[in-house]
Amino acid sequence: MATTPAPASKNDYGFVRFLDHAVGACALRILGSCRLRRHAPPADVRSILLMKFDGLGDLVLVTGIADDLRRRYPGASITLLCGPFNYPLASILAAFDRCVCLELHAPWRTVGELRRLNVDLCIDLGEWSRIEALLTRLSGAKYTTGFRTRGQHRHYAYDRVGDLRFDRHEIENYRALLRQLDIPAGAPPTLALVPGASSASPVTLPGARYAVIHMWSGSARWAHLKEWPEDNWVRLIQWLTAQGLTVYVTGSSGDQARFDAFGQRCRSQGVSVQSAIGFRFPALMAFLREAEVVVSIDTSIAHLSGALGVPTVGLHGPTSSKRWGAVGKRVVAIDSPTAGCGYMNWGADSDRKRASLKCMEAIDARVVLDEAARLMSLQEGEP
Repeated sequence: MATTPAPASKNDYGFVRFLDHAVGACALRILGSCRLRRHAPPADVRSILLMKFDGLGDLVLVTGIADDLRRRYPGASITLLCGPFNYPLASILAAFDRCVCLELHAPWRTVGELRRLNVDLCIDLGEWSRIEALLTRLSGAKYTTGFRTRGQHRHYAYDRVGDLRFDRHEIENYRALLRQLDIPAGAPPTLALVPGASSASPVTLPGARYAVIHMWSGSARWAHLKEWPEDNWVRLIQWLTAQGLTVYVTGSSGDQARFDAFGQRCRSQGVSVQSAIGFRFPALMAFLREAEVVVSIDTSIAHLSGALGVPTVGLHGPTSSKRWGAVGKRVVAIDSPTAGCGYMNWGADSDRKRASLKCMEAIDARVVLDEAARLMSLQEGEP
């Protein structure tokens, strides 16, 4: 069950970002100092609230956390607080019983909705923004836990605090919060859909074998740092085509102009690509599921295809696969060989000095081709 639909764009986050930076840290310090005592973990958990209002790839990882909680508290309802950007995916995932979408221009209304849930346990899986921590503190939850992130002042909101670490994968950070509460954790991400989601957005699958590539990032400020040179993509497409595969390019509707220009470039070099631009999530997942192989930069597509069990090659330049790589049994991550790359922990903390490194440019197309060939040669279930 989900609340009213919301726009799937980060462009509307301005007011919340202003509140986050202008008053977030101060408000959390005041609320923390007003806390008379830390609460004890509840003996009976019937209502759980997860906070994750940004990030599509991260949301895929959160489904594994929801599965862990479901096993520990089989009778509890699990609500996800999401945001406009990840709502379209969150609202169709069976991992959550309910989604509450943050009202960006009136977050105090969201506080009222959360308090009406009468939450026993709130787990804030946000790492950076203070708004999630503030909502956690104001949610009325009987017990709260979340991350202490250096310089963000988030930890004042919680009864139990876990340190966000940059030397382990993000899903292991999430699992660490559960383990502090003596909740066994280790379930992989899952992408089961709520009933009716697939039929609401049907897709006609190609009759021939096909591969999927994803070239562009939705992280507006730092997107260019994650992108692989187009010459390499053309070489990959030429090789995939030679294997008898039709090649499709995925992307948001905002990528249409870039796809048109790239498609023209491919035709000038004797190959063609097909459009899978602008697919809604149910159709996108059905489309990814039947691909022979997916090759993607570090973005949500790699996480989706990895969780679906599709052979997936993820390309990592400024980000490290050890921190951000897709999770799945048939996933291969290729990190940049350039010293100093893999530095990005999130977009806004990118090291401006290291941002000039040629990270994605250093990933050899031959290495990508070899890994794609190896994955495609394996039977399902092979390592």
